[in-house]
Amino acid sequence: MGDFREHTVGREIEYEGIGLHTGKVVRIVIKPAPPSTGIIFKRSKKFISESVRASYKNISRAFMATTIGFNGTGVSTVEHLLAAFFGCGVDNAFVEVDGPEIPIADGSALTYAEMILEASVVPQDAPRRFYAIGSTIEVKEGDAYLIAMPPESPSLIIDYSIDFPHPLIGKQSIRWSFNSQRFLEEIAPARTFGFLDDVAKLKAQGLALGGSLDNALVFDKNFLLNPEGFRFADECVRHKVLDLLGDIMLIGKPVIGHFIVHKAGHRLHHKLLENLLPVLEEIPKEKVHDVVSNFAPPSQEAMLKIKGKATSGFHLTRSLL
Repeated sequence: MGDFREHTVGREIEYEGIGLHTGKVVRIVIKPAPPSTGIIFKRSKKFISESVRASYKNISRAFMATTIGFNGTGVSTVEHLLAAFFGCGVDNAFVEVDGPEIPIADGSALTYAEMILEASVVPQDAPRRFYAIGSTIEVKEGDAYLIAMPPESPSLIIDYSIDFPHPLIGKQSIRWSFNSQRFLEEIAPARTFGFLDDVAKLKAQGLALGGSLDNALVFDKNFLLNPEGFRFADECVRHKVLDLLGDIMLIGKPVIGHFIVHKAGHRLHHKLLENLLPVLEEIPKEKVHDVVSNFAPPSQEAMLKIKGKATSGFHLTRSLL
């Protein structure tokens, strides 16, 4: 029964870490929220009374990260935390932030997913609503595109491909079907990535000031600089899936459909969200049971399994050949 209901975190969660772009230490507190609240961010050290909902309507910037909020309420780099909420089945939460962005942690969603599951994900007295894509839409920018199609089965399927002119990335593609267990094992650990040649330019724009080998994969012209190597041979494209899931969370409800994505980023993700709402159809209550198993929050066994994997170390692919 609980799987058919909305969920929130079981207790408060506190975390402090470096902001990827500001380089500042930021503290966040995730708190349980009532049913039908959604995800609400609040700048806790700002003298403001307004909070900002995690909604595509509140996107204010898309360069290098997703930023939501206006007029002093803005919070940046929300996508990894939102992906963790999505993957762990959290519908409602308050997130207090004492800085302008969410801490980057290790560059993936794994830290947040672990903390959410340790706090537990608890059912609430409200039915969970699901959307399905009713008709195909496509958005493009140059040779990048994103197509959203009606589901062939009651699931969320993502076909993502990237193409970078680097010998250790090149063309990567993945076809991935969502469920919470697979999210924890296959997507949540994938880290953000960047290129050493871009660092000076980004820092001149006030970005990547907190970037390091502890929170990102960093490539020079030929090699990966992180001595531990990749967590997955295709870690870069897996991280793009993670980013997309975080941006999909801005719709406000789980979405069933088929996404085909090529060389996209946050800006194109956001462009899709702006056009997606008119073609979304709420799944009737009598058919929710067909999709709910994939979107059920992870079990305690799943949490222990992923924590054990993180403790013992992921299977690392060496990169300095």
